Amino acid sequence: MTIPMEQRYLSVTDAAQYLGLSPKTIYVWVEAAKIPAYKVGRVWRFDKAELDAFVRQGQTQREGFI
Repeated sequence: MTIPMEQRYLSVTDAAQYLGLSPKTIYVWVEAAKIPAYKVGRVWRFDKAELDAFVRQGQTQREGFI
């Protein structure tokens, strides 16, 4: 699935594809509060710009996730 450039907020599935991870990993990281996420109603949303910054900062490796 290709993510349109104008799509700023991603679903769990879209965020997982964008980061090259499984949706299960995304949920584990959300529960551990290690990835920037927002709960909207009953679903989680991810700001694409915040995910980019999260990866650039290397938080995944520093925190021992990968």
